[in-house]
Amino acid sequence: MVSETVRTARHWGFTYRVRVRAGDESALAPILLLGGAFQDMYSWRRHEELLVRHADVVTVDLPGWGAADHLPADVGMDFLAETAAHALDQVGLRRVNLVGCSYGSLIAHRFAQRYPERVVRLALNGVATGLTSEEQRTLEGLVRRLPDCDGREFAEAVTELLSPVLPGRPVRRGEVIRQVLTARLSGLTADARRKFASNTMRLCTDVLLEPHPAPAVPTVVVSGAQDTFTTPEHGHRLALVYPHAACLTIGEADHLLLLQRDVEFCELIVAHFRGGRTDELPFCVPCPRGHEEDR
Repeated sequence: MVSETVRTARHWGFTYRVRVRAGDESALAPILLLGGAFQDMYSWRRHEELLVRHADVVTVDLPGWGAADHLPADVGMDFLAETAAHALDQVGLRRVNLVGCSYGSLIAHRFAQRYPERVVRLALNGVATGLTSEEQRTLEGLVRRLPDCDGREFAEAVTELLSPVLPGRPVRRGEVIRQVLTARLSGLTADARRKFASNTMRLCTDVLLEPHPAPAVPTVVVSGAQDTFTTPEHGHRLALVYPHAACLTIGEADHLLLLQRDVEFCELIVAHFRGGRTDELPFCVPCPRGHEEDR
């Protein structure tokens, strides 16, 4: 039987929420999930059902997400990582297996840098090691247009950025997931739009991902093979820096890998958290060999 606990807490004046789903049999350390710009602590339900068989699952609405307080753009990733640690303290967890996806990968990376002793193993997906000037202009343009564009126009622009339709580059359930994402983003509340704007501008002004010090924790960095937003090259560059990292891609997936290949993604992270050989999973392709020599 699975139990659920939700707590509201405050850190440096900002209210946030933390949620724990605990199963009867937890062979692994608890799993903390940190998601993307449009994910709240209930966005992981499908994944939770697969993961809670192996470990307790922790999700959060950090400041700037979901029902938590708005977080100004000038408050950076260090604060978000610190609040994630504060959230674990509230539910009595010292060490976790940590998963960061998309925006959450930046927070998870910073968490592992600051609190390596609290991370058993780390999994990162949709990593951006930096923004090109074109990407920065695109994101800033979305924020500028947000007050004047209708919900549908905004939703289609974001969906095209994250999961474009490209000839010869198919993704699993691509059209269905694009439709679902577009429908969800079309109905964003004014509060959600404000949070999106601030979180996006933080990407354009904060140091996006400072690789050093590289956390010396066992890590897997995984990318969708068709991801044009945070390309597999970003993940490969980060894996080169980490002292204990595997770098993998999953086919028929782009930046929305988490939704397109959800079962495989959960299988991958469970294998990693068990200490297994993730590069031997049939749906994974290891990054080119040789980064041990290049390190």
